[in-house]
Amino acid sequence: FPLALLAGIILAGLAAIIVGYPSLRLRGDYLAIATLAFGEVFRVSMLNFKFTNGALGIHGIKLMTNIYWSFGAVIVCIFLTYMLTKSRIGRILIAIREDEVVAESFGAHLGRYKVFTFVVGGCFAGLSGGLYAHYLLFVNPTDFGVMKSVEVLLFLIIGGLGTIPGVLLGTILLTGLPE
Repeated sequence: FPLALLAGIILAGLAAIIVGYPSLRLRGDYLAIATLAFGEVFRVSMLNFKFTNGALGIHGIKLMTNIYWSFGAVIVCIFLTYMLTKSRIGRILIAIREDEVVAESFGAHLGRYKVFTFVVGGCFAGLSGGLYAHYLLFVNPTDFGVMKSVEVLLFLIIGGLGTIPGVLLGTILLTGLPE
Protein backbone atom coordinates (compact mmCIF):
# COMPACT_ATOMS: atom_id res chain seq x y z
CA PHE A 1 0.00 0.00 0.00
CA PRO A 2 2.73 2.57 0.79
CA LEU A 3 4.42 1.75 -2.53
CA ALA A 4 1.12 2.24 -4.38
CA LEU A 5 0.69 5.63 -2.69
CA LEU A 6 4.26 6.57 -3.60
CA ALA A 7 3.66 5.54 -7.22
CA GLY A 8 0.49 7.65 -7.29
CA ILE A 9 2.36 10.63 -5.87
CA ILE A 10 5.16 10.32 -8.45
CA LEU A 11 2.80 9.83 -11.41
CA ALA A 12 0.65 12.78 -10.35
CA GLY A 13 3.80 14.91 -10.01
CA LEU A 14 4.85 13.92 -13.54
CA ALA A 15 1.37 14.76 -14.84
CA ALA A 16 1.69 18.15 -13.14
CA ILE A 17 4.93 18.79 -15.03
CA ILE A 18 3.14 17.95 -18.28
CA VAL A 19 0.42 20.50 -17.44
CA GLY A 20 2.75 23.05 -15.87
CA TYR A 21 5.18 23.71 -18.69
CA PRO A 22 2.61 24.54 -21.39
CA SER A 23 0.73 26.72 -18.88
CA LEU A 24 3.68 28.93 -17.94
CA ARG A 25 2.55 31.94 -19.95
CA LEU A 26 -1.01 31.84 -18.63
CA ARG A 27 -2.23 33.87 -15.68
CA GLY A 28 -5.38 34.19 -13.62
CA ASP A 29 -8.56 32.93 -15.19
CA TYR A 30 -6.77 31.57 -18.25
CA LEU A 31 -4.54 29.38 -16.08
CA ALA A 32 -7.56 28.08 -14.18
CA ILE A 33 -9.39 27.30 -17.42
CA ALA A 34 -6.33 25.51 -18.84
CA THR A 35 -5.91 23.31 -15.78
CA LEU A 36 -9.64 22.50 -15.68
CA ALA A 37 -9.52 21.68 -19.40
CA PHE A 38 -6.54 19.37 -18.92
CA GLY A 39 -8.36 17.58 -16.11
CA GLU A 40 -11.41 17.13 -18.28
CA VAL A 41 -9.38 15.84 -21.24
CA PHE A 42 -7.62 13.39 -18.93
CA ARG A 43 -10.92 12.23 -17.42
CA VAL A 44 -12.53 11.68 -20.82
CA SER A 45 -9.45 9.85 -22.11
CA MET A 46 -9.61 7.51 -19.10
CA LEU A 47 -13.13 6.59 -20.20
CA ASN A 48 -11.66 5.05 -23.37
CA PHE A 49 -8.86 2.85 -22.00
CA LYS A 50 -9.20 -0.86 -21.30
CA PHE A 51 -6.94 -0.79 -18.23
CA THR A 52 -9.38 1.61 -16.54
CA ASN A 53 -12.37 -0.52 -17.57
CA GLY A 54 -13.78 2.48 -19.43
CA ALA A 55 -16.89 4.00 -17.92
CA LEU A 56 -17.24 1.02 -15.56
CA GLY A 57 -14.14 2.10 -13.66
CA ILE A 58 -11.62 0.11 -11.68
CA HIS A 59 -13.10 -2.14 -9.03
CA GLY A 60 -11.74 -4.75 -6.67
CA ILE A 61 -9.36 -2.36 -4.93
CA LYS A 62 -8.44 -3.57 -1.46
CA LEU A 63 -9.54 -1.59 1.58
CA MET A 64 -6.32 -0.10 2.91
CA THR A 65 -7.31 3.44 3.89
CA ASN A 66 -8.48 4.00 7.43
CA ILE A 67 -8.82 6.96 9.75
CA TYR A 68 -5.16 6.72 10.77
CA TRP A 69 -3.85 6.83 7.19
CA SER A 70 -6.20 9.70 6.36
CA PHE A 71 -5.37 11.88 9.34
CA GLY A 72 -1.70 10.98 9.07
CA ALA A 73 -1.68 12.15 5.46
CA VAL A 74 -3.48 15.37 6.42
CA ILE A 75 -0.97 16.08 9.17
CA VAL A 76 1.99 15.36 6.88
CA CYS A 77 0.54 17.61 4.13
CA ILE A 78 -0.16 20.44 6.57
CA PHE A 79 3.35 20.14 8.01
CA LEU A 80 4.97 20.13 4.56
CA THR A 81 2.87 23.10 3.46
CA TYR A 82 3.72 25.02 6.62
CA MET A 83 7.43 24.28 6.23
CA LEU A 84 7.28 25.29 2.57
CA THR A 85 5.62 28.63 3.35
CA LYS A 86 8.31 29.42 5.94
CA SER A 87 11.18 28.52 3.64
CA ARG A 88 13.01 30.67 1.10
CA ILE A 89 11.04 29.02 -1.70
CA GLY A 90 7.78 29.79 0.10
CA ARG A 91 8.67 33.46 0.41
CA ILE A 92 9.46 33.55 -3.30
CA LEU A 93 6.12 31.89 -4.08
CA ILE A 94 4.31 34.47 -1.95
CA ALA A 95 6.16 37.24 -3.76
CA ILE A 96 5.14 35.76 -7.12
CA ARG A 97 1.52 35.55 -5.95
CA GLU A 98 1.54 39.20 -4.88
CA ASP A 99 3.32 40.68 -7.92
CA GLU A 100 5.03 38.61 -10.59
CA VAL A 101 6.87 41.54 -12.15
CA VAL A 102 8.46 42.60 -8.84
CA ALA A 103 9.35 39.01 -7.95
CA GLU A 104 11.01 38.55 -11.33
CA SER A 105 12.90 41.83 -10.96
CA PHE A 106 14.39 40.46 -7.72
CA GLY A 107 15.67 37.40 -9.58
CA ALA A 108 12.90 34.83 -9.13
CA HIS A 109 12.73 32.47 -12.10
CA LEU A 110 8.93 32.47 -12.54
CA GLY A 111 8.71 29.41 -14.75
CA ARG A 112 10.72 27.21 -12.41
CA TYR A 113 8.69 28.19 -9.35
CA LYS A 114 5.34 27.91 -11.12
CA VAL A 115 6.13 24.38 -12.32
CA PHE A 116 7.38 23.52 -8.83
CA THR A 117 4.04 24.67 -7.43
CA PHE A 118 2.19 22.52 -9.97
CA VAL A 119 4.29 19.51 -8.99
CA VAL A 120 3.72 19.97 -5.24
CA GLY A 121 -0.03 20.31 -5.81
CA GLY A 122 0.00 17.29 -8.13
CA CYS A 123 1.84 15.20 -5.54
CA PHE A 124 -0.72 16.12 -2.88
CA ALA A 125 -3.50 15.20 -5.32
CA GLY A 126 -1.82 11.87 -6.06
CA LEU A 127 -1.65 11.06 -2.35
CA SER A 128 -5.28 11.99 -1.79
CA GLY A 129 -6.38 10.05 -4.88
CA GLY A 130 -4.60 6.93 -3.68
CA LEU A 131 -6.20 7.18 -0.26
CA TYR A 132 -9.59 7.86 -1.84
CA ALA A 133 -9.37 4.81 -4.12
CA HIS A 134 -8.40 2.51 -1.27
CA TYR A 135 -11.27 3.85 0.80
CA LEU A 136 -14.05 3.56 -1.79
CA LEU A 137 -12.66 0.31 -3.26
CA PHE A 138 -13.74 1.60 -6.66
CA VAL A 139 -12.62 4.40 -8.95
CA ASN A 140 -14.78 5.75 -11.75
CA PRO A 141 -13.57 8.50 -14.12
CA THR A 142 -16.99 10.18 -13.96
CA ASP A 143 -16.43 10.89 -10.25
CA PHE A 144 -13.69 13.38 -11.12
CA GLY A 145 -15.44 15.86 -13.38
CA VAL A 146 -15.32 19.63 -13.36
CA MET A 147 -17.60 19.82 -10.32
CA LYS A 148 -15.03 17.97 -8.18
CA SER A 149 -12.46 20.61 -9.17
CA VAL A 150 -14.92 23.40 -8.39
CA GLU A 151 -15.58 21.79 -5.01
CA VAL A 152 -11.86 21.82 -4.16
CA LEU A 153 -11.60 25.46 -5.28
CA LEU A 154 -14.54 26.32 -3.05
CA PHE A 155 -12.69 24.81 -0.08
CA LEU A 156 -9.93 27.32 -0.73
CA ILE A 157 -12.12 30.33 -1.45
CA ILE A 158 -14.53 29.91 1.47
CA GLY A 159 -11.75 29.26 3.96
CA GLY A 160 -9.57 32.07 2.70
CA LEU A 161 -6.81 31.96 0.15
CA GLY A 162 -3.28 31.92 1.46
CA THR A 163 -3.95 30.59 4.97
CA ILE A 164 -3.63 26.98 6.10
CA PRO A 165 -6.23 27.25 8.90
CA GLY A 166 -8.65 28.92 6.48
CA VAL A 167 -8.34 26.10 3.97
CA LEU A 168 -8.91 23.57 6.75
CA LEU A 169 -12.00 25.46 7.93
CA GLY A 170 -13.40 25.71 4.39
CA THR A 171 -12.81 22.00 3.84
CA ILE A 172 -14.45 21.02 7.13
CA LEU A 173 -17.44 23.30 6.49
CA LEU A 174 -18.09 22.23 2.91
CA THR A 175 -17.53 18.56 3.65
CA GLY A 176 -19.58 18.55 6.84
CA LEU A 177 -22.56 20.61 5.69
CA PRO A 178 -24.01 17.98 3.32
CA GLU A 179 -23.62 15.34 6.04
